[in-house]
Amino acid sequence: MESSLKYRNVYDSFIIFSVVLLVFFYDYFNTFLGYYDEFFSLLSFIVILTIVLFKKRIILYKREIYIIISLFFILIIGLISNYHSNKLGKTTDGRAIIGDIINFYKAFVAYFGVRFIAKKINSVEILKKLTKISEIAFYIL
Repeated sequence: MESSLKYRNVYDSFIIFSVVLLVFFYDYFNTFLGYYDEFFSLLSFIVILTIVLFKKRIILYKREIYIIISLFFILIIGLISNYHSNKLGKTTDGRAIIGDIINFYKAFVAYFGVRFIAKKINSVEILKKLTKISEIAFYIL
């Protein structure tokens, strides 16, 4: 029991640290962070993939379904646009397209990854801590 409590505290602290760092202080620590936001999104993607593969049912809120549908249409429109530009002779490197997709979707992936595992964490406690840290960060910034 005690080891799971310690694990939960570390996990909660990791989420709080990541959210505060990426939301409030990313511009200030950009040179030190490097690829931390991509790393956090990759971890979230692994969580989403694990949940999709091993859980039979994923519960989404109505607005989240609309967000996913909108994101899907944005992806399709972007790919069609790149295809059309390629037909007109304007070639875009495939790595640049993949990089743009990752940059655009990483925040949404991180959101859904944290949201899907939110049932296993004490979200009320995290929100209290985030509120306190956000207020301090607001006055500092």
